[in-house]
Amino acid sequence: MFKHILVPLDGSDISKHIFEQAVEIGEHFGIEQMTLLYVYEERVISSPDHGVIYDIERRDNTIASAKERLNALKEGNSDSFKINVEVVTGDPRNLISKQYPEDDGIDLIVMGATGKGNLERLLLGSVAQYVAKHAEVDTFLVR
Repeated sequence: MFKHILVPLDGSDISKHIFEQAVEIGEHFGIEQMTLLYVYEERVISSPDHGVIYDIERRDNTIASAKERLNALKEGNSDSFKINVEVVTGDPRNLISKQYPEDDGIDLIVMGATGKGNLERLLLGSVAQYVAKHAEVDTFLVR
């Protein structure tokens, strides 16, 4: 039924739990591979008085830390399927709901249902809500 699961993780406290749930699902369905994904969403701050502010060092440190965390999750887990680790920069909504399923043959997305607070969700919209509504493949939300 499912052959390739995408597991977007944001480094929050629930990430390990989401990963463990995804492994259980993967083993149950006999998947061939799983992709652990961290999407760094670049934010550029600009103002007429101060110009553009972009912290390259912060970005590089965040990306390096994300790779370490995902590789640590991957180590010592399932021998029954391949686990890929990818850390990319871009719009998480589009990458998770559309680009990865189309480009990588993803047929299930397993992700956390929480992450941002209520105010942020109201103002910005939740990535999980967006993916659940717009993904072109089945989506499993973990609490």
